[in-house]
Amino acid sequence: MSSGTGGDVYALPFADGAFDIVSCRFAFHHLQEPARAFAEMVRVARPGGPHRAVRCHGLRRPRQGRAFNAMERHRDPSTVEFRTLGFLRRLFADAGLPEPEERFYGVPAERDRLIAMSFPAGDDRARLRAMIDGSVEGDAMGVGARHEDCTVRFEYPAVVLVAAKGG
Repeated sequence: MSSGTGGDVYALPFADGAFDIVSCRFAFHHLQEPARAFAEMVRVARPGGPHRAVRCHGLRRPRQGRAFNAMERHRDPSTVEFRTLGFLRRLFADAGLPEPEERFYGVPAERDRLIAMSFPAGDDRARLRAMIDGSVEGDAMGVGARHEDCTVRFEYPAVVLVAAKGG
């Protein structure tokens, strides 16, 4: 997968400690090997500088997480998996970073706008609409889905994790 710089996220074309701040925004759910990409991010981070991972995270309840990931994989087939907060914390621990600071927020979504900017599997927008509409009953995806103003609104759960790399 490209890093946006023309490089490979699993083998970044930069020297160790090349950057003061390393950040990833809403990409980990597309990675087949997120731990490997994270290790590369840490490698290119300067010791003492903050290492940031910015992304959505999966849900704590397995059934809701499965429903959310099923919808996201249909909405964008390049999605591998929205991982759990515990998974993300382990990335920091496994890389030898201190426990990250966490800041939670929600990214608002509205059904029809989301569908319009999506690339659903088989271009099946009707199925995507049904999946989102069906999530309202009992908040099946755990995203606060609700009927409002003739549409469905919900929030993607997101977290910013920040830790400084030791020297």
